[in-house]
Amino acid sequence: MLFFFSLALLFFLRATRKGEYGNWIGSAFSRPRLLDHFYAFVPVGILILLAFAFRFRAIRANLTEAAAPLLALGVFLILALPLVVNAVQLFLLRTGGGPSFGIQGFSTITLTLVQISGFNAFLAVILLILFIAGMAGSFPGPCPGRLLAAGLLLPLLASVFLSYRMPMVPGT
Repeated sequence: MLFFFSLALLFFLRATRKGEYGNWIGSAFSRPRLLDHFYAFVPVGILILLAFAFRFRAIRANLTEAAAPLLALGVFLILALPLVVNAVQLFLLRTGGGPSFGIQGFSTITLTLVQISGFNAFLAVILLILFIAGMAGSFPGPCPGRLLAAGLLLPLLASVFLSYRMPMVPGT
């Protein structure tokens, strides 16, 4: 999954800089393989949203600027349709009732940080401070900074939201 996300990200960054159809299509062809895991929907969704967010001004000025990202989105949807249908059915099955175990809410983030730090609370606080400082420093920056911020914040927010619908156990 990481390899194909890296490939999709490489094509995405090249496409946002150069605007070439080939890079948009390359990004679209890399994404379906990501759908082996439920959380792969988060980075795929981030790339799709950012494709339009980064080009918003150009699209607003000239609607033809949306053609390449829309083509890439269409190619992705056609290639991923069987995977998306199966994943959505399985997701609905698993989230049909409330979670019967695991943690919920923002504790998913804090407990994940504690586990990443080797169950050292002091180190977890240091990691949290560095994370917040990194987000504050990268978000108002250029395209890669916003991509980094969105790539880190949106999965965390998705985890908080999904924790109320399905079991979440940090470290699994």
